[in-house]
Amino acid sequence: MNEKNTPRDFFLHAGAFITLYFSAIALITLLFAVINQAFPDPLSVQYYYDPYTGPIRFAIASLFVLTPLTVYLFYIVQKEARLIPERRTLGVRKWLTYITLFIAGITVVGDLIVLIDSFLGGTLPTPFLLKAALLLVVMGGGLWYFLLDIRGYWMEHAAGSRYVGIGVLGVVLGSIVGGMMLIGSPMMQRDLRIDNQQVSDLSSISQSALSYWQQTKKIPATLDAMENDLGWYQIPKSPEGQPAYEYIPVSDLSFKVCATFKRESTDDINANVMYQGQGFVEEGEQWKHKAGYTCFTRTIDPALFNPMPVDLPVTPL
Repeated sequence: MNEKNTPRDFFLHAGAFITLYFSAIALITLLFAVINQAFPDPLSVQYYYDPYTGPIRFAIASLFVLTPLTVYLFYIVQKEARLIPERRTLGVRKWLTYITLFIAGITVVGDLIVLIDSFLGGTLPTPFLLKAALLLVVMGGGLWYFLLDIRGYWMEHAAGSRYVGIGVLGVVLGSIVGGMMLIGSPMMQRDLRIDNQQVSDLSSISQSALSYWQQTKKIPATLDAMENDLGWYQIPKSPEGQPAYEYIPVSDLSFKVCATFKRESTDDINANVMYQGQGFVEEGEQWKHKAGYTCFTRTIDPALFNPMPVDLPVTPL
């Protein structure tokens, strides 16, 4: 005799499968990001980004919460099915199992098409092969588990089902640890965010000094002069706990801006074109710095602001 679906059955099974879907997505997102960082493509334009404010942070947080919950919910589902064999025939269980098989199948096919398309477009072979293998392992593992579940294999091999759960937890934990080792600890990322904010502020000060020179044909004597004479400008304040920014005039066309940084700069910060600034003599890696007190010299290029003569066509009378 078939068991009737109850609201508890629906939410128990729906919770187990939904958390499974999101856990798989988070795991793939995390590992794809790790692969991208471990094997960067030199042809891709690199911009600074904070891994803990993007998809990696959300993926790690999701795995911390959802993976243990998924394993626990499936443990309850399987345990009840062993105690009451009729529960294996619940409609909600059958529907969700086949939906999962369908989703896993089309996901593997669709993602492989995308990966092969990117590979044909010039993606490096190593990250392509790693991502393809990752998809086959994660989604293929899900297909394998639920195909055996449909045949009742896990009802007769309870220990094997528990080993699968333990293995999943181990893989996820290893992925989280590996990801955090590559991208750094939250404290390290906070330091980099502070340094990045200071680079942004120094760039703002430099651009304001340039605006001051454009209006007065002389560089400001102090930071306060910029704020008082420009009117619209407000001097950026250094992040809490950091020494105040310094501005030092050097000559009629050059000045220094200084800050104290927590860590040595990364290539990502120097690749971020939004901080390069316009109107200054090109000086290579403009914001590369060591940990500690660092000054940057900025030299205004007057040639960039001299109007070019324009030859207008003469219209005959």
